[in-house]
Amino acid sequence: MTAKKSLKSSIKHGIKSVNGTAGEAFENLTFENMVKKYGEEAAYKFLEPVLKEAGETVESFTTYRRVKRKVQNDEISIYRAEQNLEEEAKKAVEEEFGGAPSY
Repeated sequence: MTAKKSLKSSIKHGIKSVNGTAGEAFENLTFENMVKKYGEEAAYKFLEPVLKEAGETVESFTTYRRVKRKVQNDEISIYRAEQNLEEEAKKAVEEEFGGAPSY
């Protein structure tokens, strides 16, 4: 793959990712506004058929929102988990072989 194609592919992926994130934020804000305007029970009642059509449930949607909030509030960090894993791997290699791994 040429550098030009690689750059174009990276840019395209970045745009799709940002677009998806913006769309998700918009949908979540719309749901929050529905709850404010109509109440939580009514919002879920109107949302339930849409969720069902997508193979989801009110429960799976509320779980997604709960986890999403924890990720956004840095209560859940996949990055930190990866960093801890790498640190543990380095320690294990040092203990086993007496030296730091070369990554």
